[in-house]
Amino acid sequence: MTGSRGAGVGELELTLRPRVPMGYLVALPAVASLGVMDALVDAGNSEAGLLWPRDVALVPAGRPAFELDGRGGYDDGGVFVRLAIRRTLGDGDDAAMPDDAAMPDDAAIERAVRERVSTWEGDVAAGRSAGGPWAAFLPDYFDHELRMGREVEVTYPNGRVMARGRLAGFDIWGRATVVDESGHELEFSAEQALLRSPDRE
Repeated sequence: MTGSRGAGVGELELTLRPRVPMGYLVALPAVASLGVMDALVDAGNSEAGLLWPRDVALVPAGRPAFELDGRGGYDDGGVFVRLAIRRTLGDGDDAAMPDDAAMPDDAAIERAVRERVSTWEGDVAAGRSAGGPWAAFLPDYFDHELRMGREVEVTYPNGRVMARGRLAGFDIWGRATVVDESGHELEFSAEQALLRSPDRE
C-alpha cells in the first residue's frame, strides 16, 4: 500500500494496493471508514460511528463528518484503489465533539486507515473472509452503524423514497437489509439504493 497526498481543501487522497481478490476491492471504502472512525475515537470522539455504506459520523450531529469514495485502476504496479476521504463538517459543527476531543489530522487518519486495510488483507489471506469481502469485518461494522435497528428511509439514488422500515443488518457482500412496514425484507446494494434517517431535512 503506497502513496498519499492532500487533494484540495478538506480532502485526503490515498492510493492503496491491498493484496486481495479483485472482486473484494469494492469493500475497501467500507474497511477504510472503520479506520477513519478509529482515528476519531483515538482523538477523543468516543461516540463516532458509521453510516452505510462508507461514511463516518459524529454523535449527536448524526450526519457525515467524513465521506469516503474509492476508484479502482491498474498501472505498472498492478491493481490499486484511489481512496478520497472528504471532511464534511462545517463551521460550528465542532459542537458535536466532546470538549476534550479534536479532529484527527491527515497523518492520524492515514495511519488508522492503513492499519485497518492491512488487518483486512491479513484476514482475507488467512481465509477468514472466504464467504465474501465484508465477512471478516462485518461484526465490527454492524456494531458501529448508528442507524442499526432504527427506522430509516430507503431511497433511490435520485433521492426519491422507495420504502420505509427498520435497518436489520448487512450481508457479507455489503448489502443492506431493511424490514419494511409490512414485515417484508428488502435487500439491496449501495448502487441500488441508499439510506437516510426519516427526520432528515
